[in-house]
Amino acid sequence: MFTPLTAVPFRRKAIAQAMALCFVIPLCAVAARPFLETLDWGQVRLAWHNISPLQWFTAVLATICSFATLGRYDVTIHRVLNTGVNRRAAQACGAASVALSQTLGLGLLTGTLARWRALDGIGIVTAGSVTTQVSLSFLGAWLILFALAGLASPSAFPLPSLVYKASLFSAICLILYTALKRYINVAGHRIRLPSLRAIAILITFAAFDTGFATLAFWLLLPSDIGIEFSTLFPICLACLGISLVGNTPAGVGSFEITLLWALQFVDVNEVLASLIAFRIVYFVLPACASMAYLIRPMRSRPLRQANILLAKAVHPETASGLQTGQVLVASSGHVIGAVARTTQSTVMIFDPALSSSSSFAALKSAAKRNATSPLFYKCGARRAAQFRRHGLKVVRIAQDALIDLRTAQISSPKRRGLRRKIRAAQKAAIAIKPLNLRACTIEEIEDVDLEWQKENGTPRGFSMGRVCPQYLAT
Repeated sequence: MFTPLTAVPFRRKAIAQAMALCFVIPLCAVAARPFLETLDWGQVRLAWHNISPLQWFTAVLATICSFATLGRYDVTIHRVLNTGVNRRAAQACGAASVALSQTLGLGLLTGTLARWRALDGIGIVTAGSVTTQVSLSFLGAWLILFALAGLASPSAFPLPSLVYKASLFSAICLILYTALKRYINVAGHRIRLPSLRAIAILITFAAFDTGFATLAFWLLLPSDIGIEFSTLFPICLACLGISLVGNTPAGVGSFEITLLWALQFVDVNEVLASLIAFRIVYFVLPACASMAYLIRPMRSRPLRQANILLAKAVHPETASGLQTGQVLVASSGHVIGAVARTTQSTVMIFDPALSSSSSFAALKSAAKRNATSPLFYKCGARRAAQFRRHGLKVVRIAQDALIDLRTAQISSPKRRGLRRKIRAAQKAAIAIKPLNLRACTIEEIEDVDLEWQKENGTPRGFSMGRVCPQYLAT
């Protein structure tokens, strides 16, 4: 779906950015006055010239690793949103978008436009959805990393322990909210939230991303400065968080003041020279590379779809599952059954039509594409035992009673429970007989369904089905 750019509400973000420029930078200038008293640009130039080529080279390598990890955010979010963009294009686009947006500011706007430009075949709303999800997921991951780093090394960044505990509590609340709430609305469009599995992947990527970014800055510091990487990591996390709050382009002002305040025991001139070098390596160079990439981005070829072949052993109720689900197809192209996706799982209902190994491989692959967990629902005991050998957990939820009407004897002693159910139904005036689908009968069915929806809401379908006269006719 393509939506005009003016329909996406970036105005509030632009106003917030302008306010940050008007208020945050002057405040940072006032806060920098104590450090300016000891500032000597001659010493800064001397410290700059003392940065060796090996330091520049290793810092660039750390930056490349950081942005390669940054691109994996987009890969995961594209899987969550099921956009069909291939992994390489999503990773390259994500790295370029973050490099440009973190330098220019207005992250939501610039990130959305960069993704819209780099990925052909997706609309501005989809690009905005990816940008929003990447931003929110990084914020949650940063809260966890900041809290854990602060609690593990409280002397690195001297804040009350309550701050770190509050950050960890906020991150847990955000994760629980994401797990319980399946969707959020952005610009009038419903966006699926990531699963717990996707959140764990994003937190891991955030740890590597911020770790490589800190490593790039640490490598540019003088060797005799005496700062351990474990000490610098919480400081850089704090600087990053305050930069996000300050909302200035590239965190200008707030990042520097926070860093200098945390490293008061170090020579300001040496830190400033290393910081300028870090700005070039981690902001200027990636931004230039991203602009060059956006001139001619990688083609985002959609995932190839197999030719669908109907298998003979498809469960007879698969059609009801397909009312709100999708077809699960094996690598051979044969239909396995009906599959649907929840926030946490990719679910197949009933026994699969093909072998357990090929069915498990197909469902596992579909779940991996969506960053969810595979789940077989309402399969038989024999299939469940086979899936257990593939490493799946098995939980018994029910056992169907199957009766062959051609040979069953209702008067048999072992049918006592069934006879009681029949007598109870007769007393309740319940009659079971073949359904004759006439026009008046269909109207009655639809009236009952309408009343049910008024009381209970839209039927979810899948395992229970929805009212469909064409399906009932067969």
